[in-house]
Amino acid sequence: MAIFAFLSFDGFYFYDDYTYIYYAQQIVSGEYQIANTDIFAHRWGIILPLALSLKIFGLSEWSVCALPVLASLCSLGLLYLFSKNLSTESRLYAILFFGLDFYTLFFTNKIYPDVLLTTLVLASLYCLWHRNKHWVVSLGFVCFNFWAFLCKELIIYLLPFYVLIFAKDLRQKQNYHFWIISAFIVVLLTTIYLIVYQNFTENLFFRFQLIQDAHQDFGQFSYFHKGRNALLQRITYEPILMFINTTTLITFSGAIVWLLFGNFNPKSKYYISNTQKEFVSYLASAFASGLLMFWLMTTNFTIYEPIHLYPRHILFLLPLGAMLSAVALESKKISTTTAVLLLFSALWAWKSIGYKTSILYLLLAVWLILKYFVNIKIGKTIWEVSFAVILLLHPLYTMLKPTETGYWAEKEIFEKYVVKLQEPCIIYTDDKLLTGHRWYFKFKQNNSLVFKDFAELDKDKALHLKKYVLINQYSIAYFKQIGVQFPYFVEKQPDSWQKVAEKDNIKLYLFE
Repeated sequence: MAIFAFLSFDGFYFYDDYTYIYYAQQIVSGEYQIANTDIFAHRWGIILPLALSLKIFGLSEWSVCALPVLASLCSLGLLYLFSKNLSTESRLYAILFFGLDFYTLFFTNKIYPDVLLTTLVLASLYCLWHRNKHWVVSLGFVCFNFWAFLCKELIIYLLPFYVLIFAKDLRQKQNYHFWIISAFIVVLLTTIYLIVYQNFTENLFFRFQLIQDAHQDFGQFSYFHKGRNALLQRITYEPILMFINTTTLITFSGAIVWLLFGNFNPKSKYYISNTQKEFVSYLASAFASGLLMFWLMTTNFTIYEPIHLYPRHILFLLPLGAMLSAVALESKKISTTTAVLLLFSALWAWKSIGYKTSILYLLLAVWLILKYFVNIKIGKTIWEVSFAVILLLHPLYTMLKPTETGYWAEKEIFEKYVVKLQEPCIIYTDDKLLTGHRWYFKFKQNNSLVFKDFAELDKDKALHLKKYVLINQYSIAYFKQIGVQFPYFVEKQPDSWQKVAEKDNIKLYLFE
């Protein structure tokens, strides 16, 4: 994971990720204010650890990325501990499913709370599984969930599962000490949390109000405002298509089939103990809770608005899906249905996003067919290694051919030219750098510089200031893919402009 994070690092998006870094730096510099109306400013679960890293190691790409890398490694370690409840073979496949999952690896160098949320969800579930042990487990369970809530509100997707386990314990009259201690700690932490907000914002529910306000109007991105058809598509088949297109279905495939058809034949050579059955049932219930809430839960309590289909929103389910999919490999019946699902995914991927992903699904389907339906007498190690090689194809391709964003060239131009500008001037650039440029200034921007969108250039011709145009063709290409229109000069710069610097499709011009 650390190797992938290092070799595939392609810079920052300069949107959500930049925002978390910005507030972490504010904490370090003592400028942070709790009474902030930006919803991201209140995700202390990621901001505070980032601030600690910046305080110790200073502001750099690696001090920032250390947090998601460490969180990803912790998630893998927790999965290793958790999967001890499975057979040795299932445990290995679970590690392969999760450790080589593309999106798990993809986010190891991305500053998003979803990475840390994954670790905290696993830690919480680990504590809940061991709820009949020492009272400290109650403390861990509540604190990990509370930390997860401070990262992102998606932790509520496990609430139905927690209620289910609570009801089961009440019915069986067991683990009272765990729930009593947990309830006490929940009340204590919630009280402290609300008092902090009351003290600094004079509103006990300041953050909750921000969350509701933030989900009031998604504009063009709203399923509700797109109409009934868009909403029905979102809550029926669109999530499965998203899983296919992002390859997360590789990790989820066996788990989804297990939820629909899972059972063990007592006569099977893979027959497992009652404890293992209980653990698999535990995993399946937690996975089902998160998956159904992601699929159907509204993000708005005045209108029905499901969450947007971004793979990072289901990142915390991947380790659960990995363990269930590993268990599914022990059943010929489940593996048969999984192979059919993978073949369908191959066909859809060929149509939607291209042959590379399609071939990946096809290889996995063929692997299952050969393993269970063709009498090939090869060792268990060969099957495991071949499976790992197939899963490794996508991450390896990304490491050998990482996405080019021009980040390092852009950083060099900023450090050599832009940061050193002293006289008042305007720099026209793309949307992501309108705020993201502060990263290159280490958040100590020269106030004489003003950054504006390309579209403002023609409007400012009467201003008697020096004007620069900074063009990152990699960013422009991405924005065009999502339909953004740019002024004529972004494509072809006038001959009258003076080129100040150029490196790897990043250009800085002096316009006036």
